[in-house]
Amino acid sequence: MAGRKPEKPLSKSENTRNALLEAALRVLSEKGLAGTRVSMIVKESGYSQGTFYVYFENKEAILYEIVSPVLDKLYEVAMGFWEKGELYESVRHAIRSYLVVYSENADVMRILVEGAASKDKALERLYMDTRRRFQQRIHRYLTAASKNGQTEDIDLEVAAFALGSMVDSFAYWFYVMQPKHKRSMDIDQVSTTLTDLWCNSVYKREALRDG
Repeated sequence: MAGRKPEKPLSKSENTRNALLEAALRVLSEKGLAGTRVSMIVKESGYSQGTFYVYFENKEAILYEIVSPVLDKLYEVAMGFWEKGELYESVRHAIRSYLVVYSENADVMRILVEGAASKDKALERLYMDTRRRFQQRIHRYLTAASKNGQTEDIDLEVAAFALGSMVDSFAYWFYVMQPKHKRSMDIDQVSTTLTDLWCNSVYKREALRDG
C-alpha cells in the first residue's frame, strides 16, 4: 500500500501569521479585549508592529480570525447529527458535541462574549449572527418534527430561541465562568440532563419512545 503523502510544509508567511494568532490568543485570554494592545501581541509573538499590520488591520481583526473558525466548528458539530438516527440520541449527540468543542475553546468563547458585551460592533454582530443561525436551524428542525406530529402544541419559534439559549448559556457559565476545580459533573451526565430538558419540553412522549 502506498505511503501517506507528506503534508506540504507551511510557508514563512503562514508560520508568521499563525504565530501572531497564537500570541494574540494568549494575550487576549489574559488581558481581555479592552486590556489588550497590539504592542502586547507583537511583544508576545516576537515580531515587529509593522509585521503585525501586514496581516491584520487591528486587534479586533485578529480576534475575528481567532473566533470565526471556532464558531463554524460549533455550528458544524451541533447541527451535523440532527437528521440521522433516533430522535433523543440525535439531540443528545448534538448537545454533547457542542459542549466538547465549547470546553476545548473556552478561552476563545470568553473573549468573544466579553467583546460582544462591550459593544464592539464587529464582535457583537458576529456573536448575534451566530446565535441567530443556530436558532433558525433549531426552528427548522422543530418545524419538521411538528409536521410529523412529534412536537407538543407550543410556539416553536420561542422554543427554538429558549432551547438554543439554554445550551449556549449553560456552556458559557459552566466552562468559562465556573472555576475549573468545581467542574465535577461528567460531560455525559450534563449532556443527558440538557437533552432531557430539551426533549421533554417540546416532543411528545410517543415521539421520544418511537424515535
